[in-house]
Amino acid sequence: MKQFKKMTLWSVALVLVIVTNSHAAPAQYQCYNFDDLVAGKEYTVGDVIDTEHATITIKPYFTNGTPATATVRHAESAPANIAGGTAPELSLYLVSLNVVPHQPVTRIKTLLAQNISQTGDFADANIEVNGEKHESPRGFAQMNGKSIGKPGKGRAKIRATVLPTSANWHAGTLEVRAKPGEAIESFTLGGHTWRVDDMCFGL
Repeated sequence: MKQFKKMTLWSVALVLVIVTNSHAAPAQYQCYNFDDLVAGKEYTVGDVIDTEHATITIKPYFTNGTPATATVRHAESAPANIAGGTAPELSLYLVSLNVVPHQPVTRIKTLLAQNISQTGDFADANIEVNGEKHESPRGFAQMNGKSIGKPGKGRAKIRATVLPTSANWHAGTLEVRAKPGEAIESFTLGGHTWRVDDMCFGL
């Protein structure tokens, strides 16, 4: 009987370890929070932000297939937490972020916020994964559940939870997950007026 109890305790301990490890899987994410950017410095199309885990390039934002060309288009560090992280975050206007991980990843997850359009709805948003590009007329939220990625380069599923958080902003989380056995080598998000923070890469 004593031996049986001992084995039961070890079994319980093993189950706890398995459960703990299953919930700890997302800890494999490597994240970048934009905290090291110089406050007030503007980044425009073509500028590069080098991070430990990826190279981020400022790219044009598209509406109806046409790139925005306004001279005021830019990204800069902002002392705010509209995207849901901790200040600072990256503020973007009429630009996109092209993210190329230093090694292929299976997931990319980020906090973001999007300013509502003049009609009170979501504004246009851009997304690209592994060379396949799309415009979303109703913003990041409309991307939820879509699949994207050029065949042969890697397909991924989009999970977006973006909801109104104030009179002017919709915020939440967007994640792209590679299909089993495939990977993400390139990822782009863009919007009219938006914020991003805590971008994480799952190996």
